[in-house]
Amino acid sequence: MLCREQVNTYKRLRLRPELFTDCLEGVGLSYRGSLNVTWSGAGCLPWDSPDVEDCGFSSLAFPQANLDRNYCRNPDGDVFPWCYYEVSSGIQANCTNWHYCAVQPCADCRTGNGMSYRGEISVTSSGRTCQAWSSQSPHPHQFPPELFPTSGLDENYCRNPDGNFERPWCLTMDPAVTAEYCSVPLCEANNGQNKQQNHANTFDDNVTILLVYNYPSI
Repeated sequence: MLCREQVNTYKRLRLRPELFTDCLEGVGLSYRGSLNVTWSGAGCLPWDSPDVEDCGFSSLAFPQANLDRNYCRNPDGDVFPWCYYEVSSGIQANCTNWHYCAVQPCADCRTGNGMSYRGEISVTSSGRTCQAWSSQSPHPHQFPPELFPTSGLDENYCRNPDGNFERPWCLTMDPAVTAEYCSVPLCEANNGQNKQQNHANTFDDNVTILLVYNYPSI
């Protein structure tokens, strides 16, 4: 399994403090919010944790990246903010234990498949009202908020809880139509500094995704 490659993005960009945000703009180079869990709900490790001190991402190596706690950040210009995460008790984390974080975009738009979308659109593309995620009526489903605590399943907003669909969607209040996609526009492409190298995206073998549902309209 490969570790992340260290790229001195922040040393080259020299971001100004007035550009920092608490929501996602572009790939999140300027994100300075306090989200400290991964998209799968795992708690983030402090960037200076002894478990990952040899991974190349520390507050000393990236002084402008605000790596002084365990908040999600994007020090290397990846596609989203990320963090190293805590593993099971008694097991030491290493450089392969990292995940992306579901940071809310600043605009009411989506990036990619919209897994990080946290806007308030609550109608489908055809105009049907969305069913609340906390409700099992009129359509039973496998996405209760308590099972997806970091997916923003508040009220009846369009979401892509596990990222398995191509864009945000919701169950509908129409008994005859189980679920539909929502018209959430794509955010404008980021025109900022791109990272120089790619790295392997490695995930913990214990992470599983439910694939046992089949909603006809989607």
